Order: sequence, then C-alpha cells, then structure tokens
Amino acid sequence: MLGYLSRRLLQGILVMFLVSAATFFLINLAPGGPSSLMNLNSTAQQRAALEQQLGLNRPIFLRYLNWLGAALQGRLGNSLSQGEPVAPLLAQRLRHTALLAGTALLLVFIFGVALGIWSARKRGRPIDHLVGLVSTLGMSLPEFWLGTLLIMLFSVRLHFLPASGMLTVGAPWSLSDLLVHLLMPALVLSFVLLPNVVRFARSALLEVMEADYVRTARSKGLRERAVLLRHALRNAWIPIIAMLGLILPQLLSGSVVVESVFAWPGMGRLAVQAAMNRDYPVIMATTVLAAAIVILTNILIDLLYSLVDPRVVHA
Repeated sequence: MLGYLSRRLLQGILVMFLVSAATFFLINLAPGGPSSLMNLNSTAQQRAALEQQLGLNRPIFLRYLNWLGAALQGRLGNSLSQGEPVAPLLAQRLRHTALLAGTALLLVFIFGVALGIWSARKRGRPIDHLVGLVSTLGMSLPEFWLGTLLIMLFSVRLHFLPASGMLTVGAPWSLSDLLVHLLMPALVLSFVLLPNVVRFARSALLEVMEADYVRTARSKGLRERAVLLRHALRNAWIPIIAMLGLILPQLLSGSVVVESVFAWPGMGRLAVQAAMNRDYPVIMATTVLAAAIVILTNILIDLLYSLVDPRVVHA
C-alpha cells in the first residue's frame, strides 16, 4: 500500500509540474500583456519600468524557474489586477467554491443514486423512460442557459430568490440568507452532473442484479429490499464511487460557468477575471490548485476502493 501511494504521489507531482509549465509558457507566449501594462495613460518609459519591476523583460525560462522556486516555498506572488497576495486571496475564494461544489456534489450523489436505483428497479417501465429523459436534458442543457433561465423565473419574475452574490449586501450574516443565495447555483451545477451518476448507478445495479449470488439470495426467500441493500447495492458501489473521479474535473469547470452567471465569489470566477486581465500569478495559482485537487481526489478514491471492496488490493 505504501509503495502504491508513493508511486501515485510521484506521478501526481510530475503531472502538476507539467501542468504548471504548460500553463506558464502558454499564458506568457500569448499576445498582449497584463492589463496593468496596457494603461493608455502611461508612457513607454513607465511601461518599460513596470515590466522590469515585474520581471517580464527577462527570458521566459528564467521567469518560470523563479516562479517554481517561489511556489515551492509557498510564495505565489501578488495579483497584478488587485494588488493583493495571491495565497490568501485564493484561500478565501477556495472556501466559497468548496461550499458550492460540495453542496452540488452532495445533491448529485443523493438524487443520482436514488434515481439510478429507482430506474433500475423499474426497467422498461414509464418511470425508467422518464428518468432517462431527465438525464438527457441534464446532459444537453448548458449551465449558462439554465442559470439564466432560473434567474429570469425565480428572481426577475417571481422575486423569490436572489439573482446573484453569496450574501445580501449590507445585511448581517445569516445562514438562511446564505442558503437562499446558494440554492440556484447548486441546483444548476448538480443538474448538469446528475445524468452521469444516474446512468452509472443504473448500469451498475442492473449488472449486479443479474449475478448468481443475487439470484441465490432471492431463492432463499429474502425480500427484494434486503436483496437490493445487502447484496446488490453493496457490490455496485465501486463504479459509482469511480464516478467521483470522473465528474470532479467537470464539477470544477462547471463551477467556473456557474460562478460567473450567479456572480458567486469563488475560485472559478476569480480565474475568469484573472484570464480577462492577464493576471499571470492568479492564473498560475488557480490552475495548479485545480490540478492538485483533481490528483489528490483520484488518489483518495483509489484508496477508498479497498475499503468498499476488500478484494481490491493496491500493490
């Protein structure tokens, strides 16, 4: 187990190095520059002095090595557009994204597994086709369109939910205020991810329900509910858990769109603003952090396999 974990960590470090190098070279080789350098009121001498101050006049390979050395020491630099240190700014936004993504992921697995089980038990019946239709809609509707539709319905017309933000401006903090702001973004993000879990849960359960040990349990006179919970569902968890590693990148990319639509102050919206402003330090930090989250989550999922199924051994 320790050898397997060490190999996965080394692979993860290599992947993060490649991601950081590719991101650094691509954003620095792209035409243009940071928005702070494109001020029309500044003179050529002022822009040259600012380039020298930021180190943009040095060779790109040397700049990457300097960034890598500072990042290994926990120094991610300052935001060019906001003038704040990147690390605390990113930590604050990461908490907001974790709240949104965690809520959406919880909704996805609760309703996704339930709908998958229900659809598998009602295979070929109208309810199975209805669940399939809902799954197809979830895969077809883009996040920005669905989010805009909900804003127009529940915020503009019905005045039932706030249209944007995380909290009401000027109002004291309250859990109810946070929840009403969280409701629409979490629903949009979870609805887009829901079809994957539903389809995997349905397919895994249908495959397990045809196994010999399930037929043996039924022949012993066990109730269908006991067969489902004790035998079938227990062995169908592995492909369902594997879905977490597959939908996590989609969850992070979807949060970028959802946070932009609902003005949710998270890491995704920060990344969009940094890309528009050519804020190099923030772009690097958000990209590397997203890669680290995906890598660590996949390692944890692999380790979780052995807990769910003792037959899985990591050599």
